[in-house]
Amino acid sequence: MSQSIIQLLLIDDDPIFRIGIRSICERFSDLEVVAEAETATRAREVLDGWAQSDAIAPPEAAPNAVKIALLELGVKDLSTHPDRAIAFCRQFQIRYRDIPLLLITTVSDPDELSAAREAGVAGYCPKGVALEELLGAIREVAAGGRYWVDPLPTTPPGTRPPRPAPPTRWQKLRFALIAPGLRDIETALEELGADLEQAGPMPTRGAVPMLNWLITRGRYRELRAARRLVSHLLPESPEVSGSGGGSPPPESATGPSQPRGELVQAGRSDLAVPGEADLGALRSLLFDATVAKLQSGLVNQTGIPLEIDLLKLSKKQELIYTILRKFEDLLDELQLSEIEPDRLILKCPALLRDLWAGAVADFYGKYYTLSVGDRQVEAIPVLLRDAPLVEAAILNRIPLMDDLLAHLLFGESLTIDNQVYPPGSLEATRRAQALLQHGAIQIANGVIQPLLNRFADLEEVKQTFYDRRMLSTREIEKFRNNLSWRYRVDRYVSEPKAIFESTYTLFVLGERGIQKRTIYASRRRELESLSGVPLAVTLVLEGRDAIAPRVRTAVSFVGSGVVFVLTQVLGRGLGLIGRGILQGIGSSIQDSPVKKK
Repeated sequence: MSQSIIQLLLIDDDPIFRIGIRSICERFSDLEVVAEAETATRAREVLDGWAQSDAIAPPEAAPNAVKIALLELGVKDLSTHPDRAIAFCRQFQIRYRDIPLLLITTVSDPDELSAAREAGVAGYCPKGVALEELLGAIREVAAGGRYWVDPLPTTPPGTRPPRPAPPTRWQKLRFALIAPGLRDIETALEELGADLEQAGPMPTRGAVPMLNWLITRGRYRELRAARRLVSHLLPESPEVSGSGGGSPPPESATGPSQPRGELVQAGRSDLAVPGEADLGALRSLLFDATVAKLQSGLVNQTGIPLEIDLLKLSKKQELIYTILRKFEDLLDELQLSEIEPDRLILKCPALLRDLWAGAVADFYGKYYTLSVGDRQVEAIPVLLRDAPLVEAAILNRIPLMDDLLAHLLFGESLTIDNQVYPPGSLEATRRAQALLQHGAIQIANGVIQPLLNRFADLEEVKQTFYDRRMLSTREIEKFRNNLSWRYRVDRYVSEPKAIFESTYTLFVLGERGIQKRTIYASRRRELESLSGVPLAVTLVLEGRDAIAPRVRTAVSFVGSGVVFVLTQVLGRGLGLIGRGILQGIGSSIQDSPVKKK
């Protein structure tokens, strides 16, 4: 049986929010936005126009096809007075009995929401709720049910309203990540606003001033729309209560407030660590520093192709941020479970696999659906089928993750260049940060690899995730071939060489993007387990190390002998012969008859 499609009417004066809802519905086969209206009056005209003629809407968008209407109570013609919004809700339910109303609004007045419920409104969700909750509310109301998120209780007169719950550290980090962009938007808005105020009303003389005025005003509207989009999609600023998420906090752009004198600077690797081994502060320091470095651009400067090179910048940042958040959740779960240190080493592969699977679900969305041919495919189950391949190629090759987990959970020391450094020391903190960043980047590669294997050339995937330079089929196939060749070279040449040299290559976040760093670590067990081509590579390296110095010495000796023979023997002999020839020629010229005459 075909799936029933829930067709939506959006009534909201915010074009960015309407675009967001439309893009969300395009990802699900059972949701479709069939009409939009900026005002309540326009919404009535759209529905009445459908009822009168098919010229205003396509035939498939008949009025009885609309299953649900999403309403913002704060639209232009309803926000002048609460009674007008409630009256519209009451009239809408009477006039269009088969179309339930779901409030997706910024209005949070409990009295107004209660009046809307009494007027027959079927549901309410505040803007900014989780995607799963929003989809559940739409589907519940469309099916004839009711879905109400309880509003905040009213505050009795003369009492102080309760203080909001303190923001979580991840909310602070998330706001710190976008704080520089918010500041740029505010600065640009101030400059454009000053220009418009100086220019005054729309100029009426001259085409060039008119064009400049229109361009400036268009940029001003775009920036205001971007600021409103941030206000809708991001949580409230953790530093300034009531700012609505649209104003930057008064602190510096380097990040949120640091605990106990720690210093985190965006794009720098030097860290001031706490004096004592406080594991909670140490974890905060590592994750804060890594999140701050996501603003570096994430350009791959290693010369080694990585799966995440395919993504646009915003998706790279979102993916690595998701992995870091899942990694910290994993640390919290392990700490609550009181896992033993000896068990941690055995469970490390399973932990990385679970972390990867959780990142796949969170990054793409648990219910992410793709159109493949003439059918709809749930993406997550298909992507998770590649778990054995991702484990063998990426996850099981992430080095020293058990050491990092033991360092962050139990405070165990890290061994660096055969020296032991305790938690809190500068060397141990830098090494832990490098291991954390390498693990996050490699897990991010593992999240993208199944997408390349299964849905690499789907237009929906390319438009959503890929960098604009990688949209053509030729570029995608070239990228996949480069990755395939890289893994072959790593398996048969690079990895055996690194094992033989007792080194690991880490991908870290530097000032200008992703950089490569080589660290020393004992790999004796891996060396003893090599066989086949990798073992032959190590033997060739060993043979070269044994023979090359002697060969170079012999070649140098032979070369010196050849040079001596050519210069001292043949060169001098040829010089004497040439000198004799020249002297004979000179004598014959002197004795010629012309000279005697």
